[in-house]
Amino acid sequence: MRILICDNDIKQVKELELFVNKWAANKGKINTVSFTNPVELIFSLPDMKPFDLALMDISMKQMDGIDLVKKIRQNGKSIQIVFITALTNRISEGYDVSALHYLIKPYKKEKLLEVLNNAFDIYSSKKDKALMVYFEREYKTIPHSEIIWCESMCHYIQVHTYAMGEIRIKKKMMDLAAELDKNFFVQCHRCCIINIMHVMKLTNQSVTMLKVNDKTKNPELPLSKTFKKNVTEAFINYHQK
Repeated sequence: MRILICDNDIKQVKELELFVNKWAANKGKINTVSFTNPVELIFSLPDMKPFDLALMDISMKQMDGIDLVKKIRQNGKSIQIVFITALTNRISEGYDVSALHYLIKPYKKEKLLEVLNNAFDIYSSKKDKALMVYFEREYKTIPHSEIIWCESMCHYIQVHTYAMGEIRIKKKMMDLAAELDKNFFVQCHRCCIINIMHVMKLTNQSVTMLKVNDKTKNPELPLSKTFKKNVTEAFINYHQK
């Protein structure tokens, strides 16, 4: 598991490093990388492996934390984001970029420990799971974390992913649902299954997903009354664990 720490406050970075490294002592292989300048982080991203978790401030001199997350997601879409900040008026913006949690400074160490454990559980549950598909005359595996949503189209299903683009497979929706991790995948309409990790916003009638890339708009999918309760509960549970 790779953990990113980014904050202008050097003291805060050192405290987080110490706490995270102590927490990680019995978690297996965990690497921590820290930055005090978000611009330097952006320039370093192309040369680094994707991160699994980011602990960062929102209010930084060189770059706003929300904008920074959007850049980081180009390097790894499934990264979990935890904002640690003194700003209480931007919580909704944090969830707009699908943040896992929002800690208000000064925070209790027990709460940070709870957030780290939750992030580790999510990472552990999804890292080895993948969907096996037959596509373009060969079998391929799609990591669950890479799947944004799936939609039924006649006798086929279109699987929308980040790294592999759109993959068309011949399968029934109910069979696909049985193969996906129920902790993260939920049906929002009779023809759509979404990955709750990549949901940006919910309304009474639609689900807005994170962008596939900067050149596309945020996909907006229908949310039917039949599945509204399940989707809402899954969304809340994912962000409040």
